[in-house]
Amino acid sequence: MLLVCLMITCFIALISEVSKGLMYEFQERKPDLTSEIMAFRDYLLSSTISDTLDVWELKDLGHQTAQRIVQASDPLQSMQEINQNFPSVVSSLSRMKLNDSIKDEIIANQKMIPPGKSLMALNGALINIEDIDLYLVIIVEFLEANGALFLVSVLLLSLFPKLVIMLIDLVHQELSLADQFSKLKIPLSTVRKVLLTVTPPELNMFRVDFRSAHVHYLNNLEEDAMYRRWRNNINEILVPVFPGQPHYIRKNLYHAVYVLDPATSIDIITSFYENTFPMRFGVILYSAQFIKKIEMSGGELHSSALEHDSEIENDKSSLVNRLRTESAESTDEAVEMHHIERAFVETELSKAKSSPQEIMLKLKKEQTFKEMSQESSLSVFKLGVGTLQCCLLMNGLVFDSSEEALINAMSDELPRIQEQVYYGHINSRTDVLDKFLSENGISRYNPQILADGKVKRRFVSLASSILGGDSVLNEINYLHSPETVDDVKAVTHLLAVDVTSKKGIKLLREGIHYLIGGTKGARVGVLFSASQIADLPSLLLTKTFEITAASYSHKKKVLDFLDQLCSFYEHKYILRSTTAAESNQEFVDKVYELAEANELFSKPYKSSLPEASDLKLRERLNKVSQFLYRQLGIPSGVNAIITNGRVTPLGASVFLSDDLHLLESIEFKHRIKHIVEIIEEVNWQDVDPDMLTSKYISDVIMFVSSSMATRDRSTESARFEILNAEYSAVVVNNENSSIHIDAVVDPLSPPGQKLSSLLRVLAKYAHPSMRIVLNPLGSHNAENIVSITLFGVIGLEIFSLSDDVTAVCCDGRFKWKHSSSLGDLPLKNYYRYVVPTMDDFSSTDYTVNGPKAFFANMPLSKTLTMNLDVPEPWLVEPVIAIHDLDNIFLENLGDTRTLQAVFELEALVLTGHCAEKDHGPPRGLQLILGTENTPHLVDTIVMANLGYWQMKVHPGVWHLQLAPGRSSELYFFRDGVDDGSQEKSLSKRIAINDLRGNVVHLEVVKKKGKEHENLLISSDVDNQSKDKRVSS
Repeated sequence: MLLVCLMITCFIALISEVSKGLMYEFQERKPDLTSEIMAFRDYLLSSTISDTLDVWELKDLGHQTAQRIVQASDPLQSMQEINQNFPSVVSSLSRMKLNDSIKDEIIANQKMIPPGKSLMALNGALINIEDIDLYLVIIVEFLEANGALFLVSVLLLSLFPKLVIMLIDLVHQELSLADQFSKLKIPLSTVRKVLLTVTPPELNMFRVDFRSAHVHYLNNLEEDAMYRRWRNNINEILVPVFPGQPHYIRKNLYHAVYVLDPATSIDIITSFYENTFPMRFGVILYSAQFIKKIEMSGGELHSSALEHDSEIENDKSSLVNRLRTESAESTDEAVEMHHIERAFVETELSKAKSSPQEIMLKLKKEQTFKEMSQESSLSVFKLGVGTLQCCLLMNGLVFDSSEEALINAMSDELPRIQEQVYYGHINSRTDVLDKFLSENGISRYNPQILADGKVKRRFVSLASSILGGDSVLNEINYLHSPETVDDVKAVTHLLAVDVTSKKGIKLLREGIHYLIGGTKGARVGVLFSASQIADLPSLLLTKTFEITAASYSHKKKVLDFLDQLCSFYEHKYILRSTTAAESNQEFVDKVYELAEANELFSKPYKSSLPEASDLKLRERLNKVSQFLYRQLGIPSGVNAIITNGRVTPLGASVFLSDDLHLLESIEFKHRIKHIVEIIEEVNWQDVDPDMLTSKYISDVIMFVSSSMATRDRSTESARFEILNAEYSAVVVNNENSSIHIDAVVDPLSPPGQKLSSLLRVLAKYAHPSMRIVLNPLGSHNAENIVSITLFGVIGLEIFSLSDDVTAVCCDGRFKWKHSSSLGDLPLKNYYRYVVPTMDDFSSTDYTVNGPKAFFANMPLSKTLTMNLDVPEPWLVEPVIAIHDLDNIFLENLGDTRTLQAVFELEALVLTGHCAEKDHGPPRGLQLILGTENTPHLVDTIVMANLGYWQMKVHPGVWHLQLAPGRSSELYFFRDGVDDGSQEKSLSKRIAINDLRGNVVHLEVVKKKGKEHENLLISSDVDNQSKDKRVSS
């Protein structure tokens, strides 16, 4: 050791004396190592200078760091060594001669991205660097000793990837998808294109296209005389106004159309209309009774549903006249027919040429008005908004009918209109409603399909099931719209049909009607199952479908045949029971009859149906039922639609063929279209040309789109390709890899310290292609360092500190920082972000050594502090520490070669927000947390600021309750559905199932009769109330 130190000292002296001559000689002998030789020279020179730097030496420090990294033989290792040992190498970096090409490219890139900004994308999807927590998955044992949670063992993330979603999980997910696609014989280049596509963000704004003759407008801002004084310049909408004040422009920008039953109170419309609010109001009338009859008939109109209905007949007249006569006086009296008749007579008395009574009598008897009212109700049913009671359509967007909803809807729509006006997409001649509905209009509103933030969509991978071996998907024969059998279908609807239920047969018929109506981009497959023992006609129906789809899918009248057969089966066997022997033969005869009537040869049916084995057919139904439950998560008896992997179970509401059109449109635009464009360009080299049928391509699209939908990743993306990467970027090309990483990194930043370690591990084990653009800050101001810390993670055991200082740690990230008179450096610490690697496994046995961090060449005379950089919800503190970890002087350790410190994860922090319905946060509300046997272990109160609260917890299942006293006397938890059971809402179950903590959102409601009482009361008021209770 002494000899080595002497040689280095002499070498430094030689450099000082000979200056550059010796280095030039080395460069001539080894020209391929020029950058490494110069870096070594700078390192040796830096060890002889003071650790006090002048401001001018820090001016280009970021650019010099970028140059050192890109010129290194291993850029990722160089970046890690620099940003994790920055105080030791800053002098060397500051003496480096800067290449102007690197600096110019960095400056040019920073015109498009802020200096110092760090971004990272995995296969095109952005990853939040601040949220990356690659700490190891920890298997813990819960030992209640001093209220602490002790670490028992540490295992690598690869052993238990399900507990925490981390970066390695994302990489594993992408590799798994690439393997699936390769097994489908998709070329590698296409696999990379598919994986690099970013799914568009979920649509949460759908406009219902309500345009029809059934809309009755009450006003027209562009034509009515009452609005003539307003300006008609559309650009006025860009002029700022006072908050809450609307723009009074003579233009129909806002169309507030209420869909309502005439018996519904409509005070809101009349109030805004009479006060000349700048909005066009309209109504679509319907009868709730009429729609209820349609729903009871399963969405089909029967003669009974079209019977005379006096309420329906008067829909139009009653509502229009009620709008004119609504007074300011409110009443709780229910609206009856005589109220409507009186309002009509009073309104029309002064205007009508004939007697109002005669007009009203004519309206009652006139068949035309009856038909109009029924057609209006039917249109509301088809729009899908009849079940919402009274609702508001603001330019097609669906809201409830309250006054607050109307104002909020207008406020939400304003910036969208302003943007369109600003860019010239809307001018004075534009029909705003037609423009919006033509661009984003949907023909039917179904919340279960639209999933506008209220219903979470569920996806399954169909590729994994098909690749797992024998699958029922291989046995499906699809149905198509007429004359489209040979076309590639981007969308595949799989109907999971319970053949023994009325709803199942109804779904089957709607699927057939969907194809009869015509669709060029979709096909339908049927998966029959049975929730109860299927009789022979049910089995024969499934067999008939199988024969028809396999042999006659190209026939013109095949869909008519199946529809007629399903109708016969539904009325004969579902709605009423029939004698078994007679019904079986009757069903077979009906199949023959309908086949001949629809120009289908009956010979295949005659040869197959009589000999069909009911045992084999039942085995087939059982096999499908198991597939639906195990692979798709659909329980027995549940009818569902699987659209390219999206599972939509049917509820109690009516499902129509229009809903299938809606599913096709939404799914194709959102997640299938871009996949189809890639698959259509594939050059299939490893596939037999005879197999390249439209069915094969349609299957590939279905499998790929379903697998892509299961990816758990961000939908945000960035255009990294616009940044220059010739001089200031690290580029690693690997055409055989299905993983591509784009990153913009400031190497001298805390995110850069994390990313350098992560990128090295990914490069070593995943072998991705990389494009890392360096984005350092340009200059730094002079400022003294005040305080310094070191970060790490639990399990810290031993630090061996001497002239060659070393620290060892399990599972974590470390920082060493020291105080000095250095200038304002971008990094002021020694940092280790410990990442698991395969080297942690023993090569001789099953031992897992665990990851470690080493600190070498630490300054002996500087003040060091040590700490752990852990996820925010962790409460970690040192429990054993001989030395003061905030003031460590290595030179004072003397003969002690080891510094010991043990850190403990004391608890996790459970945080949340509490809100009171229709009020502000319930400041002072007391909450307690415990188990079922011990309800009160910890407690807290709700703060006024955003209703924030927090508690210490351990992993497990806990019960959160309102504390006894005024909190539980006044409030109960609101569970979203008010079922009248207040006692059951006094507690909530909280599950802490990982080490990242939870954020819980609570909503409380005051009990009935306590609405006007305050939670916090003064002591005087409290004493008075006690005196009153005593005196009473």
